[in-house]
Amino acid sequence: MDLWLNIAKNDLLGLIRRVDGFVLNDSEAHQLTESDNVFAALKKIHKLGPRYVIIKKGSHGSILSSPVVVDGVLYVGSTDGNLYAIS
Repeated sequence: MDLWLNIAKNDLLGLIRRVDGFVLNDSEAHQLTESDNVFAALKKIHKLGPRYVIIKKGSHGSILSSPVVVDGVLYVGSTDGNLYAIS
């Protein structure tokens, strides 16, 4: 996906708005959202449209997110066994 981010980012963003699920690795998430924090990137990706997002973290597992928002806080689970709250 690095190539598409470099040569056709606007087209890629248009496509992302139309999908229900989106899978990418952590470096692509950082490049797409310009965010250094994977959870901040996750929140930005959800705002782009996908309901389900998987961010792969290599040997560190992955984050599968189908968000739940309560009182303005985004809650997501992770394959590391934790539940994260992002405000």
